[in-house]
Amino acid sequence: MRSQPAVLGDTLFLAVADDRTLYAIDRIKGCLKWTYTSQHPPRTAVGAGHLKDGRQVVYFGDIGGSMHMLAARNGAVIWQKRVGHFPRTALTGAPVLYEDTLYVPHSTMEAPSAADPKYECCTSQGLLTAHNAGNGDEIWVAHIMSEPRPTGTSSVGTRQWGPAGGPVWGAPTIDPGRGLIYIGTGNIYAAPDEGTSDAIIAFDLKTGARRWVFQATAGDFWNSACRTAIDGQSHPNCPVMGWDFDFGAPPILTADSHGRPLLLAGQKSGELYALNPDNGELVWKKRLSQGSVLGGIHWGMAVDSGEIYVPINDPSLRIPDIQLSAEFAMRMKNYQPAPALYKLRIDDGSIVWRYSPEFSCQPDFTSKDPWPQCPREIGLSAAVLAIEGAVISGGLDGTLRIHDGNSGKVLFSDNTAVAFNNTSNGIAGHGGSIDNATIVAARDMLYVQSGYSMFGGTPGNVLIAYQLQKAEK
Repeated sequence: MRSQPAVLGDTLFLAVADDRTLYAIDRIKGCLKWTYTSQHPPRTAVGAGHLKDGRQVVYFGDIGGSMHMLAARNGAVIWQKRVGHFPRTALTGAPVLYEDTLYVPHSTMEAPSAADPKYECCTSQGLLTAHNAGNGDEIWVAHIMSEPRPTGTSSVGTRQWGPAGGPVWGAPTIDPGRGLIYIGTGNIYAAPDEGTSDAIIAFDLKTGARRWVFQATAGDFWNSACRTAIDGQSHPNCPVMGWDFDFGAPPILTADSHGRPLLLAGQKSGELYALNPDNGELVWKKRLSQGSVLGGIHWGMAVDSGEIYVPINDPSLRIPDIQLSAEFAMRMKNYQPAPALYKLRIDDGSIVWRYSPEFSCQPDFTSKDPWPQCPREIGLSAAVLAIEGAVISGGLDGTLRIHDGNSGKVLFSDNTAVAFNNTSNGIAGHGGSIDNATIVAARDMLYVQSGYSMFGGTPGNVLIAYQLQKAEK
């Protein structure tokens, strides 16, 4: 359960990866209107909008690198095509429809392949492409780095390639006033570092020409080989280990209390950056945690009334049955996770309040139980949602929390990592970890997806609808 739904009127559109299906659901009653099944699992959030001719549409990208544009009324295919430029392209960040153009961020699933010492690492890269929303034709492509080329052989004689990496995990941010579109990139999979990984990049909205780059972490060489040992020490596909400090959360365009425009960007390093959107220059930065490969600021922040809500994930990273490289094991020894939800002032990054979730029991990281009685993690990986006077967060322990925006006090909490036997479609379900971008509000309803099994999380398969209670007089 990973893809934020879209809502149009009384219909909620939910993409579910495991059964490769987009569901159109009556958002009040929970009954099914129509379904659409794709060849590859959906991966992005579902988007919604209008085409030039007025038709309402919904759209999403899948793990195979294809985009799907559908009629919102009945799920009829308007167009579907593979837009990826590399064999292992995946679409993870939400595509954005603006005027008559669909802007699509590209990520890649090549990093896990590098764990095989015989694999020629690496050739896939992040991209940003612009498409005609009516038929999917590509208008322009913005490259993160130069084309990959052979760079030599590894210590076991496998041919190596580079540069590679720079995946775009989050949605692009459109700035019509400046005619720019901003993206955040991830680490490099294979050298050389061209200064565009772990970066915020601005491109021209009409042409895709690069306008400026802010790189937060240079030389961040990382792929799945970096934490794996094949000889007890290291891996040939990871000669130098970086930190995996992606920008996974989409950058936020806003302004401080003086009207000064700022672009806010959160990194897995645990740092928040405020940039000048005109040129990418750093205005201020704030460190909130030590960060890690799955820590720091993960999937999304939220701005409201001149302040920003920032979730910090920082899981334990205790994944059983993996032989760790010596260097990564040493980092784990010194790692001090600090999961929390922060509220900061946009003017200078000063902290207004901090809320830290705590374990209510002692987790067993060796347990094979898919639904452990005690959660393995409590971090805040999922994107938060700000509404007037409150902020909503979801935890890896399955806890949904609504905080008072002024004080951080928990106004409402619910443990979603439980069995659900009385579901709207009659299929028994179970909640689990809340992760990625899985929370959306519409009128007096709140919709939350529960269940995410990757990286030590707890699996699940439920969409839960909450309704706001009317205040007593």
